[in-house]
Amino acid sequence: GVLASGNLAVGRSTLVYEAGVGNGRSPGLSGAGDAGELESEAAAILGVRFRPAGLSGLELGVHTYRDRVDPPGPVGAVDERIIGGHAVWLADPEIVVEYLHFIHEIGGTETTSDAFYAQVGWKLPPRPTIQPYVRWETVDIGPGDPLFTGLGLGYEGVIAGVRWDLADFVALKGELRSEEFAGGPRSTSIVLNTAFVIPNVIE
Repeated sequence: GVLASGNLAVGRSTLVYEAGVGNGRSPGLSGAGDAGELESEAAAILGVRFRPAGLSGLELGVHTYRDRVDPPGPVGAVDERIIGGHAVWLADPEIVVEYLHFIHEIGGTETTSDAFYAQVGWKLPPRPTIQPYVRWETVDIGPGDPLFTGLGLGYEGVIAGVRWDLADFVALKGELRSEEFAGGPRSTSIVLNTAFVIPNVIE
């Protein structure tokens, strides 16, 4: 595919844009169409992000995605539109909010599903490399959704965690999760995670 992006000055503020077309998702939904566009209709994406002057660390954005997906089984090709928005405040506290609205149409009938999360984190003095955070996530699958029904994607979770930036390239994270999957019983779990970046040593 092809993606074009750039920055535009709006006074002292910055507008970031991106637009592109290319292969859409694979019939398995979770993968990209690396082997080609099976439905002979390219996917398209358009997004805009705004970084206002005088509010360093704030970014507001909206985006839309359009594709045609042909999942396995007798459902047939489904026209998919995704409309989303986000707000990010990279300060202390750090606040991240994102919302996605899915519209699936087949045979003139539309169904909608929604996903949302919000996270707030604080840096602890005198060690700003340690950041506790809380997050709420929800995925609401509309009844009869031709792509998502039966995949067990319904979800609601409340997470409390701590991230420790041990070094420039290493982060450790521990979370306490209270979650409900696809309308099942609520469960509680502890998750430990480490992430690292291998620096570029080849000049």
